[in-house]
Amino acid sequence: MNKDKSELEDDGWCFACGIHNPNSLHLMFKTEGEYLTTTFKPNRTHQGYKGILHGGIICTLLDEVMAWSAIEYGKPAVTARLEVRYLKPASTDGTLEARARVVVEKKRLIKVEAELYEIGVGCVAKAKADLLPL
Repeated sequence: MNKDKSELEDDGWCFACGIHNPNSLHLMFKTEGEYLTTTFKPNRTHQGYKGILHGGIICTLLDEVMAWSAIEYGKPAVTARLEVRYLKPASTDGTLEARARVVVEKKRLIKVEAELYEIGVGCVAKAKADLLPL
C-alpha cells in the first residue's frame, strides 16, 4: 500500500531507532558541532562472517544517521540514493560511532555524507546520499 507523505508517522517500530521494537538497533542521536552522531554496540546476532559485522547493518547505521541529520537540519526526508564505501571489516565485539552532516540543500534534494568509525580501529565505512525532503 502506498501512503501519501502526509500520512507518514513514526510509531516507534523503526528497525534502526524504534523504541517499541524489541529487535531494533535502538539508535539514539546527539548533535556534535555540525555533525549528528550515534553509537552502536553490535553483538553476534549482527554478524555476517564470524566476528564480522554484517554489511547490511553498516549500511543501516549510515542511512539512519544521514536521515536523522536531515531531520535535525529541519528537513525530514527519505533516502533517494545511497552510496556506501566499505573500507575495512568492523568487529561484532567493537563499539561503533556514526556521524553525518548535511552537505548541501537544493530545491528538491538534500545531499548528506556520513562516516562510520570503530572505536580504536578507525573509519570502517563512508557514505553519501541524496535525500528527498518530505
